[in-house]
Amino acid sequence: MLEEFMTGPYIFIIIIGLVAWIIKEDFRAKKRRKEWERNLRNSDIYEVDRMKGADFEVFLKFLLEVHGYQAQVTKTSGDYGADLVLRSQEQSPPMNKQSTYFY
Repeated sequence: MLEEFMTGPYIFIIIIGLVAWIIKEDFRAKKRRKEWERNLRNSDIYEVDRMKGADFEVFLKFLLEVHGYQAQVTKTSGDYGADLVLRSQEQSPPMNKQSTYFY
């Protein structure tokens, strides 16, 4: 009986369902990512002050790209303190952002 199930049309239906689910989840993840990026781009100074380090790096990436730089966020560890790599027509210096909290 199991062999009939695995060789019959049922396996095809299961595979189609699995592929549809994967596509749907990928679409949802991309939609959440776009919404997160839109919210990040529209952040005001109070939201920027409350950002965690990784979010702040992405915010700086968006900000610098608006000003004509090509920005790349580095990995979170083992990057020797460089958080963003900027490219312009003149030079490509690493950028080290600092955030200081005063309470």
